[in-house]
Amino acid sequence: MAKADDIILFVNVVDEGSFSKVAQKLNLTNSVVSKRIARLESDLNVQLLYRSTRKLNLTDAGRTLYNKARIANLAIQDAELSLIHISEPTRRTPIS
Repeated sequence: MAKADDIILFVNVVDEGSFSKVAQKLNLTNSVVSKRIARLESDLNVQLLYRSTRKLNLTDAGRTLYNKARIANLAIQDAELSLIHISEPTRRTPIS
C-alpha cells in the first residue's frame, strides 16, 4: 500500500510543477523526492507523471490520484487549522 506521506509529496510536486521546488521547500534533495515518487508509482503499479528535463505532465492515473489526494490533503490541513482555536490544555489521554 502507498504511504500517505508519498501521496502528499506527489500532490506538492504537481502543485509546484517541479521536483526541485518541492525538494527545496521541504529541505530534501532532488533525488529523495524523485525516489519517493518512483516508489509511489511502484507501490501503485502505475505511472503518475511524464517527466522531461523541463516539464512534468500528469498521466490519466496521476490526474485521478491528484484530484482525490488534493481534496484529502486540504481536509487534513483544515483539521489541523481548526485546532488553533481550541484552548484546551495539552495532555495525553489514551483513546479507548
